[in-house]
Amino acid sequence: MKSGFFTISQRLSVPLFGVGSFLIIIRSLSEYEMGAWALFLNMVTTLEVARNGLIKGAIVRFYNSEEKSQHESIRASSLLINTIYTIITTSLLIIFASTIANALNTPLLTDMLYLYTISAIFMIPFSHFEYIQQSNMNFKGVFYGYLTKQGLFFLTILTTIILLDINVNPRHLVVAQAFGILIGTIISFKFARKYLSMTLKIKKEWVKKQWSFGKYGFLTNVSNSGLTTTDHLLIGGIVSTASVAVYNAASRITNIFIIPSVAIADILYPKSVDAQSKSGNDAVRILYEKAVGATLVPMIPVILIIWAFPELIIEILAGSKYLDSINVLKVAILSIVLLPFMKQFGTMMNTLEKPHFNFYFVLSLSIFNLLMNYLFISNIGILGAAYATLLSYFIGFIASQIILKRMINSSIKRIVFNTFLFYKDIFNLLSKIKNK
Repeated sequence: MKSGFFTISQRLSVPLFGVGSFLIIIRSLSEYEMGAWALFLNMVTTLEVARNGLIKGAIVRFYNSEEKSQHESIRASSLLINTIYTIITTSLLIIFASTIANALNTPLLTDMLYLYTISAIFMIPFSHFEYIQQSNMNFKGVFYGYLTKQGLFFLTILTTIILLDINVNPRHLVVAQAFGILIGTIISFKFARKYLSMTLKIKKEWVKKQWSFGKYGFLTNVSNSGLTTTDHLLIGGIVSTASVAVYNAASRITNIFIIPSVAIADILYPKSVDAQSKSGNDAVRILYEKAVGATLVPMIPVILIIWAFPELIIEILAGSKYLDSINVLKVAILSIVLLPFMKQFGTMMNTLEKPHFNFYFVLSLSIFNLLMNYLFISNIGILGAAYATLLSYFIGFIASQIILKRMINSSIKRIVFNTFLFYKDIFNLLSKIKNK
């Protein structure tokens, strides 16, 4: 229960502070600057998601399946891979920052990517402490680390723009982001230090094992980012940076409601590994069906509300100058109901020690998504991106359910049944509270 509370809290605090920052930033930046900020966030998020795929899945897997005597070597190998990854990616950013900015018709990105290298360095210890705590099923420090990281960024934006009435540009936002990561790292260390040691026992065999396992997670997450960033990048390259801001206004709203799926996946993975080793695939199937069912519970009413009041939602969150994104929002919000199935699919593939299955699945879907986005954006504009993404998610949903049916005998009917059971439990709980 505690792990679930802190994981959900972390996943809620990050986007809630993100929404707060978004409400302020979108009203203070020009559409061009907002588009540049959206493109920047998509790129650096891809880098951090790739880091998670390379390292987190492997360390959680081996930490929960190997003898305790191996834990120190597992930690050290993870830190080494983390450091090498950061050196390579930051070097590439420094070399190609200007080329990327010109390709996306956004010169401002050059300075932003240079400044991001500071954040990337701070992310080495921040992410390492996160992975170690999650491996030990301790999510408290992760929660406070992210709370500090995102909270300080929000407070900096609030103080600077609202209270002091100082004009900011995206470069300032990148610096504020780095400051939040630095302080968040210090907070996270206080919780993680009991799991750390003063020596680094790096063993070649563990570096090879973690790389062998993590490379599929890395490639999968990079491919998966193609599903979430291709639309923004192609809009920037084909249409304009300002159009990215309009599209981003809708996508940021839908991203809020992906939180439950990601949080449940973080909790489910170590539990499913343990269940699979003790009870086999039947236990894994039950966990999968319940996890997806639980994730759908908050999503369904949210979709209905947004479909009923899209203009009001945009007005509140983005302002009247972004009302052009209403139709994008109405299409994009439909795709989030399919995401829990695909997110938990990836978790199941890792649990069943078939990360390569997930990689090829996501890679194929990302290539399809890239082609559809290019075709639809070229002919329809930014609304085409929403249709292309929805189509890609639907294809992914069908394919993932066919694969899981064959591997663990999962059933969509049981998932729907579990969803209604959760609604029934909530209704009964509310009735008891009302009668007291």
